[in-house]
Amino acid sequence: MHGAPRPQTELFPDEIRALTRSEGESEGAGQRGVTALLDTVVPKIAEDRDPFAYVEFHRTVLRLLQENGAALAPPAASPRPEVLRATRKIDAALSGRAPGTRRPPLIEGDTFEACLGQYDALIGYVGNLWASGCALFRDGAWPLCAAVSLLAMEEIGRLDRTWYDLVAWDYSVAQVETVDAHPDEQRRQDFVAAVRTALVSPRLRRLFGPEPVERLIADIESGEIERFRRHCLHIETDRGWLTTPAERVDRPTAEFLVVLAGELWAEVLGHFPWKYYEMIERVAEFELAIGLPQERVWDSGLPARG
Repeated sequence: MHGAPRPQTELFPDEIRALTRSEGESEGAGQRGVTALLDTVVPKIAEDRDPFAYVEFHRTVLRLLQENGAALAPPAASPRPEVLRATRKIDAALSGRAPGTRRPPLIEGDTFEACLGQYDALIGYVGNLWASGCALFRDGAWPLCAAVSLLAMEEIGRLDRTWYDLVAWDYSVAQVETVDAHPDEQRRQDFVAAVRTALVSPRLRRLFGPEPVERLIADIESGEIERFRRHCLHIETDRGWLTTPAERVDRPTAEFLVVLAGELWAEVLGHFPWKYYEMIERVAEFELAIGLPQERVWDSGLPARG
């Protein structure tokens, strides 16, 4: 048990001073300071595989930025993918997807360990859901694979904010409770937000290209995806003839959806760097097993450890 949280700046007192930029300091100097901070702290915590330290780092950054009204200058030239991912998570928090404009939490507990246990269980559930889609794909059950993959992506979108619940586990980070939209609309918004990640992630952009992802987003926003989901699950009448899901959903469609679901599972929910590596390697193993060319899987940016 960690007990009461340690003071926010206790873990990284020297490095944190490089984070904020005074009014008289140039933006370039501030960016170099942030780059140095992230390049120093994030890999060290990732190497130690310490969830508490990694969460405390994010809490410290958020608190200082909120208190000073500063902006986070992204370390665009950093060679470390875990640094770029940490930057994106902090940027998302500052833009209102996290503590500061918070929906009712999905995880709560009296200790960090209790919250972390809930967090791990939720992320693991979605991983098992995606694995079920993989098994269906290997069995040639394309329609059911597609339906399960869509469900996994929906849950990925919903669970994205569990990271920010974990960051604010003891409510020491400033936050404001807000009310969810209508459940159906909120689910659609979360679904779209998860899939849209494939348009901003360098790996996913190279793996899929924008066109199929944009078509999927359009189908979600228009509601067409619900008709497709019915096609995956039900025998239906088409111009007077009964048609089965197997006649309407083919292998390429199922492959796109199950691969996208796996990639989003790692990209959106792989918050801890060491967990992300484990998740993306598991996804890549499946992609290679179903026949995706090795150069496509590896050249799409699968990061090397270390």
